[in-house]
Amino acid sequence: MQRLHYFVLLLVLAFDAQAQNLIPNPSFEKNKGCPNSNGQVATHCSDWFQYLNNTPDYYHSCGTTGFSVPDAVVGYQQAAHGNAFVGVYVYGTTSNMKEWVAAQIPPLQKGANYELSMSVVLANSSGLGTDNLGAFFYNQLPAFGMDYSLIPQVSFLGQGVITDTLNWTRLVGIFTADSAYTNIVLGGFYDNSVVNKVPAGPSNTIAYYYIDSVVLKQVSKIIVVDPGITSVCAGDTIDVPYTASSNITFNPGNQFSLQLSDASGNFAPAITIGSLVSTTSGIIRAVIPATAAGTGYKVRIVASDPNYTSDDDGSQLTIKPAPIVTASSNSPVCKSDTLKFTLQHAYSTATYSWIGPGFSSTEKDPSVSNVTELHAGVYKVKTTVNGCAAWKELLVKVDDIPSFYLGADTTICNYEELTVGFSQEGHSYLWNTGATSGQIKIPGSGTYSIIATNHCGSASDSIAVEIEQCDNCAFMPNAFTPNNDGLNDGVAPIIHCEISDYKFIIVNRYGEEVFRSSQPGEKWNGLYKGQLAELGTYYYIVNLTGPRNKKFLVKGDITLVR
Repeated sequence: MQRLHYFVLLLVLAFDAQAQNLIPNPSFEKNKGCPNSNGQVATHCSDWFQYLNNTPDYYHSCGTTGFSVPDAVVGYQQAAHGNAFVGVYVYGTTSNMKEWVAAQIPPLQKGANYELSMSVVLANSSGLGTDNLGAFFYNQLPAFGMDYSLIPQVSFLGQGVITDTLNWTRLVGIFTADSAYTNIVLGGFYDNSVVNKVPAGPSNTIAYYYIDSVVLKQVSKIIVVDPGITSVCAGDTIDVPYTASSNITFNPGNQFSLQLSDASGNFAPAITIGSLVSTTSGIIRAVIPATAAGTGYKVRIVASDPNYTSDDDGSQLTIKPAPIVTASSNSPVCKSDTLKFTLQHAYSTATYSWIGPGFSSTEKDPSVSNVTELHAGVYKVKTTVNGCAAWKELLVKVDDIPSFYLGADTTICNYEELTVGFSQEGHSYLWNTGATSGQIKIPGSGTYSIIATNHCGSASDSIAVEIEQCDNCAFMPNAFTPNNDGLNDGVAPIIHCEISDYKFIIVNRYGEEVFRSSQPGEKWNGLYKGQLAELGTYYYIVNLTGPRNKKFLVKGDITLVR
């Protein structure tokens, strides 16, 4: 199974690929004094001030206990860069508790695209994590107090709640300036009712974030933002969300292609690992080549219509080889035996995760004792080496000694065919007739037995078959001599099978019925109305029901001779 990674690539149209950071004192290191109390951003941090009537906090390594770095009053934290950061409330359950920090910036170019990025971390004493972070740009400060109706030009609402209190999270956003803004405000701007939040501590009442390393720069025509990941495994699947600038019109049929460089970062030739036909933002799903391995890989996106090629992502991507593993088992196994699994590879360290029907294990070569048919099925094993995994599947069969039934002893008609036996892969057979196939056709009456053998053992069964005549149940003689000599003095059908619904009728040449019987074996003695019947020819009809409910009608003539 392949791992799924998320890269973030943003395609935007702007002016200068090597723009400088427009934020003064971006890591808050320059100070006008060492902080020793709450709300000292404006008085102690160079170039920064609080926006409107609120009290954001300043932390610096020179500050007193509780306002130092890393010893901050709301949680121990090292700086993301340098030796200082600021802290703001972005959520409070009892009120719309919010704080902002602001700075003056050089006038932005209207219509140009800018990238804002900053590092944030949730303070330890916070009880909630939220996604209510962003940036608001303005030219003139409002003439009133707290304003919760501001709509930030850069918002991270809906992009994931940040609950990490140890590691800094880098937020990156792109916006197009619609005015020559000269000020930036950082913090939370949305009302509590619309933000997403996750409990992160016992209080569940406030969300307080540290902010550090703020960067605002005009971005190049097409850029790739640092994906935030430095290594993947060969064969991994990556999902690449990208944002296409609204300033570029991509034509119908345009294809965005995600390309991978070689291990030296060269894109000549480039390998396309995923693509998407689109004219707007979207997500490209791609697969890292299974044969790729090394350091220094880079990725970029190429648009086909119009043709644009992004910068590479700016990072050195390491592709680690996937483990090469061979998995096997002793399947098929017999019921009550032990199922054994074996993994073969050349790695000194590895971890394992086996799953199967009612089974799991972290051993390299696990086993299952006293197996039953419930243990049959597909087993999967994940072998992880150096963070990369290889999945293997094994199909396990659980067999038993042959189990079959030839059927109850039976009787069939002489015109019927009967095939008995069974046939199953992995079995051998021996009949008492000498046949070695799984099934045979019964050639005649008798008892037929078979021995079936597989790798688990042998079993046998037998069946007795009787064949009876069913196609000519009644035979009628063509003459008889009723002269009381004890030989051939009467006439009746000779019955060869089990019958029912029997009728035997004889008529003379005038159509007069001279004899009738419904009792099989009852014979005409040559008398008609108590007198000797005339010599000559008579005609008979026999109606009966034979085996399998087959109806028989026999007609003919007989000769009476004395």
